[in-house]
Amino acid sequence: MPTVIDVFTVNSVTLSDNIEVAYIDKGIGLPIVFVHGLASNFKVWGQNISELSKDYRCIALDLPGYGQSSKSEFRVSIRFFAEVLAQFINALALEAPVLIAHSMGGHISILLAAEQMVPIKQLILTAPAGFEQFSAMEQKWFQAVMSPTLLRAASIERIKKNIKENFYHFPEEAGFMITERLQLLKNKMAYDYYTRLVTQSALAMIEEPVYDLLQDIDIPTLILFGKEDRLIPNRILHPQFTTEMIALQGQSQIENSQLIMIPEAGHFLQFEQADIYNEYIRDFVGLAPDRMSAEKYLNILRSAVIQKDFPTLSSMYADAATLESTLWGNLKEEYLLYYLEHWMDITIDIVLIEESLQELDENRWTINWQWHLRDPLTNKEVSILVKSVFIITDGQVIYQKDTYSIWEWLTQTHGLNGRLWGWWPWWQTKVKKKAKGMLSI
Repeated sequence: MPTVIDVFTVNSVTLSDNIEVAYIDKGIGLPIVFVHGLASNFKVWGQNISELSKDYRCIALDLPGYGQSSKSEFRVSIRFFAEVLAQFINALALEAPVLIAHSMGGHISILLAAEQMVPIKQLILTAPAGFEQFSAMEQKWFQAVMSPTLLRAASIERIKKNIKENFYHFPEEAGFMITERLQLLKNKMAYDYYTRLVTQSALAMIEEPVYDLLQDIDIPTLILFGKEDRLIPNRILHPQFTTEMIALQGQSQIENSQLIMIPEAGHFLQFEQADIYNEYIRDFVGLAPDRMSAEKYLNILRSAVIQKDFPTLSSMYADAATLESTLWGNLKEEYLLYYLEHWMDITIDIVLIEESLQELDENRWTINWQWHLRDPLTNKEVSILVKSVFIITDGQVIYQKDTYSIWEWLTQTHGLNGRLWGWWPWWQTKVKKKAKGMLSI
């Protein structure tokens, strides 16, 4: 069964030691990096990214060895994964992203945040490993029971049951977790690698505890657990504890933190109770005060197009950091009306064509205009179709390019061959400085 995330484009980036990390990158705005847990991949975030990418730039990676990232005999450790995660954030030039991590991903992210390997704006720990403590004797027990041989010996029914134990009520949409695991069984080499990787990863969490590092985390931290988590705490070693007890114990060590217990949710609470989980994320992260959400920006843009609200459109263009002017050169759009009003002896009727706003892809839109003006040299009425392409990032237009500019029309029509600056003094001295640009309603 296809997952929500299967429709997203998978990218890759090469880190040190030629490690290829696969990831998806959806949406615009404040960057959020999602880190999966043990025996998992970035698909577990599908229910969250499909919604949260409306307001944020959502980036989910496959850790080395998992999903579609490089497969090699890595020296697996929590520190190895944390360093790869730090490299990944730097490679994508993400400045202080929000970090959302699940289970083993939480264990990894605790180390990264506590040691400040890279700047992180906020940390969101989802059913994190690392809160539960294990004695030396208990560590030896794990080393005895965790082995690739035992994992490979698990029957199909045992595999299905193990996966379903991650949930309070197993949702149909999570069926891909079982399907992918059973597909691995058909490839002995791939399954042997998988069982070794999972064993090494699980033992790394036991052998590299991070509980004592929790007090070193000094960024705002949100902790979420499912009330019916069957994996934390370990039911064999710690039957006297509840999930909430472990959660409160870990949360007490992080000074600037808050804890949410989500009812009717197991270990994969972000998948099982996605709507509730996503709302907690939005409430905690919020939107940067100097930016509006991409969805809100587009709603305003659409409304201005439909209502032919030229002042609003002009204002939105003026917010852009870099714009290529419709009329000439690399002028910021905020100067466009000034030049129209004071330097040109032409009056332009700007008409928005019906249903002019079109989406090219997730970050680019076009607006179609019809420009009507009188040619200052021939005195003839002319009409020019202009298609403006907008690239929207972080809820703001950062670049706008027109497929056909008036300068292009002038040079082609009058054979100026691009010698605009030679013609410019004539334009300045011959025209009256009183014309203005208008929108036809």
